Amino acid sequence: MRADSGQTNYSPASGPAEDAEIAWSRPIPTTHGSKPLFLLDGTLYTLFADGEGKYLSEQLSLHGIDAETGETTFRVPNVTQLFALGATTSYENGMILGRGTGTYDDSAMLGINPGGGFEPHRWTHGRSGTLGFRFRPLADSQTVLDGTWYYTVDNYRRWGMYPSPDEVLAVDFDDGRTRWRRQLDIEAAWSLVATDGRLVSTIDYDESPSTIRTLDPDDGHTLREVSEGRWSRSMARDGTVYVTASPNDESPRLGAYDVDSLERQWEVRVGPADTYVLASAAGPEQVVVAIGWSRDGDSRDDILAAAFDRQTGDKQWREHVFTPFHDPAPEGVSISIGSETVYCAAFRDHVAALSMTDGSVRWRMRLRSKLEGTSGFIDGQVSEPVVYDGRLYLLISGHGLVALEEP
Repeated sequence: MRADSGQTNYSPASGPAEDAEIAWSRPIPTTHGSKPLFLLDGTLYTLFADGEGKYLSEQLSLHGIDAETGETTFRVPNVTQLFALGATTSYENGMILGRGTGTYDDSAMLGINPGGGFEPHRWTHGRSGTLGFRFRPLADSQTVLDGTWYYTVDNYRRWGMYPSPDEVLAVDFDDGRTRWRRQLDIEAAWSLVATDGRLVSTIDYDESPSTIRTLDPDDGHTLREVSEGRWSRSMARDGTVYVTASPNDESPRLGAYDVDSLERQWEVRVGPADTYVLASAAGPEQVVVAIGWSRDGDSRDDILAAAFDRQTGDKQWREHVFTPFHDPAPEGVSISIGSETVYCAAFRDHVAALSMTDGSVRWRMRLRSKLEGTSGFIDGQVSEPVVYDGRLYLLISGHGLVALEEP
């Protein structure tokens, strides 16, 4: 996310460390599940449901928001999903990658130039359909690398028809053309990342070991693959792929694989029994995971954070973060790493900062009592906290967009 090809949720910038207060906030007039929040050159990008139309897909629009003031600088209607940011040779300020409907072709992939004004230059990459009803969750997982957007498509037919192969597509940033596409005869959960000039796909099957596969980014052919364990989300940096255990795996684990050989470097258990991995981030020296812990006889789950040495897997610390008033789900918990601080957020309105050194909680905040004009508090999603220039930015479905800073 945010043009991080390794999906590490790390930023070298500093955010509010010792304490935090709200610099500005904006309610979002719906509880739609828009999780991505991007930041580039002082502008935040997210979706607001502020358009006309009977259905939510007809109401969503892209907003470019001044990170200093929280005011919208431009709006692009009929953008229904955001996926990534990336650099191009065509536009100095890069491209926003997303999906659009309405005035575009249905399920069209969009390249939007953020500096083009109210009607920015764009390309539209249409996905040709096939006979029969078809459901395509576009960009189920995606990454960007060297001017190309790589994303996966989970293809299957509706109404009980036979499934068709899943695909990996490579799309050129500059003009939206398909550079290559590869079909894989699978139906499973994907995680796609990139590091050291390679694509890495981690595929979690329901009843068999996961497959970690490195792909050539130029044509998509398989370089190496290994099948073992039950791995789900992956991250990558500095020639190493980090994977966390599948959410339905009874053993909450974290593993590291060398991207050249796909040999396992280490594997560790991240928490005690009855715990499960909710989110993860990889910094320069440590991998940090958010863990859900279901205590016997307690209807609420605790959320813990734990840090592990990136080279050896040795546990550095594990600390309790908070106990939300609901059972946490992966889409409702996120974690990011700043220069010296770990930030953890949980739906509905919890956010906390932890010391990267020892995991001690520097501050906690409940946003529900501090935000005005928020909508009903039902289950939703929370973005990865965005760290930039002394601030922390967060998008919580049902609450809104908020900027936190030091008092």
